Amino acid sequence: MADITVTAANARPVVVGHSFPAVALAALAAMTPVYIDGTTGKVAAADASAAGTSGVVGLTAKAVAAGEGVTVLGNGSIVAGHVLTALNYGDRLYLSDTAGKVASTSAEGTTKVTVGRVIAGLASTTYDKLVLVEIEHVVTTG
Repeated sequence: MADITVTAANARPVVVGHSFPAVALAALAAMTPVYIDGTTGKVAAADASAAGTSGVVGLTAKAVAAGEGVTVLGNGSIVAGHVLTALNYGDRLYLSDTAGKVASTSAEGTTKVTVGRVIAGLASTTYDKLVLVEIEHVVTTG
């Protein structure tokens, strides 16, 4: 599988365990994995292609423009809309080599970083698939 495409209008936090306010370095979509830029202190789109950009601290709760404030969800759950329909409950989601993207397989990222899991959440009378945000960095040695 490949990167997951998120419909911003459908993505929203459901349960917030840990979050923090931040300022976006550049425009960010909803549910974008972010890291803290060491120079500015702002959050930027993370990617798994290098150690410097793979230090994910959470996922953005909504889409924002550059310089806007954004809530970063460090753990909790997010409704992701229908983008998870091809995945099973319990499947892991990973940081992609494409900046700001979440992938459905670890093969999509050079640095292996788990950003969440697919969990069940009750909508009205049926279950929806949600993203349980749980950041896990896997250190590999050569």
